[in-house]
Amino acid sequence: MNEQELSGIVQALHDMENRYEKPTSAAAPHLNSSDRAKFKGLMLEAKSILDAGLGLNDFGIPLLRMTNLPGYGAFNPPTLEQLHEAIGLVEGGLNQLRRKNSSKQLVNTH
Repeated sequence: MNEQELSGIVQALHDMENRYEKPTSAAAPHLNSSDRAKFKGLMLEAKSILDAGLGLNDFGIPLLRMTNLPGYGAFNPPTLEQLHEAIGLVEGGLNQLRRKNSSKQLVNTH
């Protein structure tokens, strides 16, 4: 179940890639406020799922940092680069969870 939820989060993040709005000024492309809020929520959901499934892990703190990206001037996080980093973090956590679940299944079958 957790793997499916994380896969859904990864897909939702990928879907955001095409929703960056072109700025009318010289500022960088950005997500609208609704997508920025959704991004933060997805980061917290992913962190909670990974913490529950893995316990202490290397993905929790970086995911938490993604919810507190600094905004300044005309730049509203996440930038496209930060979105890609977030996708990589969730995918990495998902892979780690799969490895853990796979090793549990191997132990249970022997």
